[in-house]
Amino acid sequence: MSQFNYPPTEMGEMLRHGFAKRSKAETLAGDSKLSSNDPLDSYKALTNGNYKGLEGINYGTAGGLPAAMMPDGHVVLISEGELFAGVQEREKRRRMMVERMANEIDRREFGKKYKGHYDSTLETMEIDDATAGLLQARYEADPGSAINFLTKYKIDDAAEIKRMQRDLAKEQQEQLYARRVSRATAFGKLMEESSVGTPSQVASRKSAAAMLPGHSLRLAQVGADASSFYLQDDAALTELTSITSLLNEGVVKTARDAFINHGDAPDTFVDNQAFAPLRDALTQLSGQMGVTFDPTTVGLAMVMRDSVGPDVRNTPVYQSLFSTSVSQQVDAIGVPPVTEEFSDMARQIQRGDSDFSAAQIREISVRDQMSRLGVLARNFLIARGRSGEITNSAVGDINTLFQAVLDNDPVAQATVSQVLGQDARKIAADYLQGGDLPGTFDARVSAGESAAKEDAAGRTSSPEEIKRQQQSMTSGRKI
Repeated sequence: MSQFNYPPTEMGEMLRHGFAKRSKAETLAGDSKLSSNDPLDSYKALTNGNYKGLEGINYGTAGGLPAAMMPDGHVVLISEGELFAGVQEREKRRRMMVERMANEIDRREFGKKYKGHYDSTLETMEIDDATAGLLQARYEADPGSAINFLTKYKIDDAAEIKRMQRDLAKEQQEQLYARRVSRATAFGKLMEESSVGTPSQVASRKSAAAMLPGHSLRLAQVGADASSFYLQDDAALTELTSITSLLNEGVVKTARDAFINHGDAPDTFVDNQAFAPLRDALTQLSGQMGVTFDPTTVGLAMVMRDSVGPDVRNTPVYQSLFSTSVSQQVDAIGVPPVTEEFSDMARQIQRGDSDFSAAQIREISVRDQMSRLGVLARNFLIARGRSGEITNSAVGDINTLFQAVLDNDPVAQATVSQVLGQDARKIAADYLQGGDLPGTFDARVSAGESAAKEDAAGRTSSPEEIKRQQQSMTSGRKI
């Protein structure tokens, strides 16, 4: 709900005044478009005040006594107090709905009025497309609050822009976590209260509900896409497997047993009919928990892990699956393009009409790398759910990114390698010990950044190598 009080508009006031000037007959009459049209709901509403039930009642008199006509045409004699209370409760709810509609009109008109000015302000700010997109989305949802948000910062000050970006990122992650907790809490409550099914099924749902809060907490600092997190964190994957099994009796076991007897390469198991129910269950669970992940990738990892055990994570098959997931997240983060300064220099050198010295080439290359790594570091921290670590300094963010490289974060390693075109770990280690960025020009132009992307995302096993793993994997334990 917006914290901004929008000034009343002519259209909004017309709606408010129109509601206030209704006749007594309109006040006493129900509205079938808002009612449940279920006579039972209306009968109950006489005592519990249910709004949809109240909208099915036409209040009036019968033989001079207060009465309520139900949706099925029956007339019930009621007391004056019941008539007054029913009409008052219904009018309160109607007034709230009218006020919401009027406020929405006021908000929309305010947004139209100041949109041009807001867009012009954003154009003067030195911000990346991702930040501009967040600010535009904020304006569309709540223009008054979006304008107030910008007034907190000096938009012509680079340090203030950094602070704003950090606050935006932190807010995004907090909202993401809040949505996950809210969704998981509501889903858990639903499971706890459900009594449908056998005693065993009811108990399983309650057990799953008890696990959901802790599982949400485990994902507190995970970015929007949790796919690679599940593949990398064995405890999280095991927990998700347990929740899935408890809520969908037999789907994990059926898929696991079919995988053990699968005679082809593991990655082809996704086309097996025994895998489809598990994928469907994970798709549904993803929405229920409010956690986004690829149900096919996570489902395949789940049956591989459940068939072989934690050691499966060291096999080429699993590593290939993991690399694919990492590549998808690298693509989602995006690698910042080279700066215009570097691009101009590269064109001149390639044409052969350049007089840049070796020192100048290195200086421009280092500036380009610093600029791109600064943007990349911020995007990486947001995507990985670590927005609270964003600082006012690009150097500080790059340090955090390089530390993530040394901590074996695969997405950090892949994205940094794309920007630098070289081994990310060695460069990160040297830089954090006081060294410089490589500033190399030839490797980035001749070798190309696409090759770095392929290498950084991880080694992909050949079909023959994957098949060689099948025998050892499918001879694993059964639970």
